[in-house]
Amino acid sequence: MICDEFRRRWLDAEPATRREGGSASTAGRHRDATDAGLAMHLDDCPSCSAWAAGQVALDDALASALLVAAPAELSARLARIPAAFGQPSTETAGQRALGLAFLVVLALGAIGVSGAAVGIVLGLIWPAAADALPTLTLILDSPVVGYYQNVASTLLEALATLVLAALLIVQLQPSHAPPGESQG
Repeated sequence: MICDEFRRRWLDAEPATRREGGSASTAGRHRDATDAGLAMHLDDCPSCSAWAAGQVALDDALASALLVAAPAELSARLARIPAAFGQPSTETAGQRALGLAFLVVLALGAIGVSGAAVGIVLGLIWPAAADALPTLTLILDSPVVGYYQNVASTLLEALATLVLAALLIVQLQPSHAPPGESQG
């Protein structure tokens, strides 16, 4: 196992499986039964052992900075939440029906107002837009639009030709390798 592979696999592992005994002094010795190769490389390579110790120290520093203990009164406050919502309602069926009817009327009113607002805005904009539509067809049918389309397609074709020429030049360049050696 090479050091790069060891470090990649070390970083892919869960932090809890990286260490034995939970301290940085063990240099994060990985003793997973499914991968004895990590443990062997860690024991044999002083560079990776030092690197792993630094990673464990970093994990410990980040854990102490990021993990915050919950306030003591939090568990008591969380225990009171289900009790507050589990109490039966004191509303009668008539009160609930009246509340539901109010929500339906409110929703229908919002839909009606939004429809009227759209109608008013379109009524204000349509006369100006109706005058501009013939102008729009003149602009889109003008010869200038066709000219710009031709220029854009010509530039695209020129760019594609340059890319293909560059690829051809790269493929045709002679190899600088000494005779007898393959390029690779």
